[in-house]
Order: sequence, then C-alpha cells, then structure tokens
Amino acid sequence: MASSSRLFVYPLASLPRLPGWYRAVLCGLAVWGAGGLRPVSAQPPPPCEPLLAAAEARYVNREFAEAETLVRACLAQPESDEEALHAYRLLALVFIRQDDLSEAKQAILRLLGVSFEYEPDPVQDPPAYVALVTSIKEQLRIEEERLPPPDSARATPPAPAVVEPEPEPEPIVAPSGGSFQQGTAPHG
Repeated sequence: MASSSRLFVYPLASLPRLPGWYRAVLCGLAVWGAGGLRPVSAQPPPPCEPLLAAAEARYVNREFAEAETLVRACLAQPESDEEALHAYRLLALVFIRQDDLSEAKQAILRLLGVSFEYEPDPVQDPPAYVALVTSIKEQLRIEEERLPPPDSARATPPAPAVVEPEPEPEPIVAPSGGSFQQGTAPHG
C-alpha cells in the first residue's frame, strides 16, 4: 500500500485562546512558510539580452508600445554599458518612429551619458536617427565650449605682491644732549 501524505488538521476548538496579534503572526508565518508570499527582490531581473532581442523584433513588427516596455525592463538594470547603449538606441528608434522627438532626444542624451564616443552606424541606422545623434552631439560640444573651464583648469590669478613697509627712520639724536631743529646746524 502506497503511503500518502496526510495533512494533520488540529481541531480549532482545542487550541488555547491566544491574543489576536499572536494569531496574526502565526498565520503570517504559515502563509510565508508555505510559499504564499514571496519578496519582490527574491526574483532576479530578467537578463537584458533576450529582452532586447524581443524588443527589436517588436520594433521591426511596428509594435512600438511592447518594444518600449521590453527596453525599459532591460534599462532597469543593464548588465553592461554595451547593453545600455543598445537599449537607449532602440528606445530612441521607437520614439522616432512614433514622432516623439523630445523622448527620442532624452534617450539619445542618456545614451551619450553612457558613452559620448558613441557613433551611429550610417548603414544600419535610419537617417533620422543618425542626424539626431549627430545634431545632439554637436549641440553638446557647443555648450561645452561656452562653459567656463572647471576650477582645476582655470588659470590661477597671480598672488598679490607682498609689500613690506619701509622701516621708520630712526630719530637723530644730537651728541651731548643737544637737539637738532630743522634747518639749523648743531650747536656745540
């Protein structure tokens, strides 16, 4: 005969009267122990690579809302700068296709925040995307030229010259207690 696992049910009437808070804690522990409640942070975020591949497929199929959702899920915790660049590029492309240039500019600014050296691929990327990235980079360069140099690069002003006061002339004392008066010769 196969043994079956039986759940032992304790009759409620035979339980001692417990305070309400104690029963709530026991119920909470029972639910948690049974796996009913799982902390949100216990599940690691999905890897970016499959999310970006799925987002790219959605973008190609003109399912822009779904593509944006997948890209944003990746951007919650990208695993590398390479993935962040790919995600921001794809997000900008989605916004360009939806004629939302302000959001596309924000995505490109974030992309350039990851790597200002990033260059779009004129063969693979749409001309509107290439032009927008190039334009934003040029605007950022112009703004950078307008800004004053950082404190460490500023020329330090010359230190003020230290002028030492001239010593006061010593009083002239006449020999043998006499004194000089201005314009007269000594007596003596």
